[in-house]
Amino acid sequence: MNITASVVEGQDEEEISNYLESAAAKLSNPDNAIPLTRKTSFPEKPGIYCIFENNILIYAGETGSLQGRMKDIFRTMNHAFRRSLGKHKFAEVPGVMSASSKINFPPDVELQLTEFMESNLLVKTMPALIGRKEIEERIIDNHTTLFNSRSRRGQKP
Repeated sequence: MNITASVVEGQDEEEISNYLESAAAKLSNPDNAIPLTRKTSFPEKPGIYCIFENNILIYAGETGSLQGRMKDIFRTMNHAFRRSLGKHKFAEVPGVMSASSKINFPPDVELQLTEFMESNLLVKTMPALIGRKEIEERIIDNHTTLFNSRSRRGQKP
């Protein structure tokens, strides 16, 4: 038995479910969200994050390092959200639709996308050692996010 199992085993299932629901509700509310910028400092801890545009939840994710993931979000080849956002916002620009985990957007789009993100997006994070995936899934299940796929990990959409 690992440490997580021993902690969870002693808890009431309803209590755990209430914690997960409460965490998902707090995190998916844009109150107290902060601007998503390259200069914003994030903890070097595992956790969950939600991204908002015009106070509307557009993406939820979980990570083993909030600090590392928030840096990755500004690198087209490192983050699917950035690629999806760029293709959504700049679809008419030649070369945009070919961006992938191996190909960046054209340089002018990279700059415009970063400027858009820093000017228009807010982020809310929550460090969490356990339950990250469960909280993320509850957020996605309870909201119509623009950039999350509807499938659970390991399942086809």
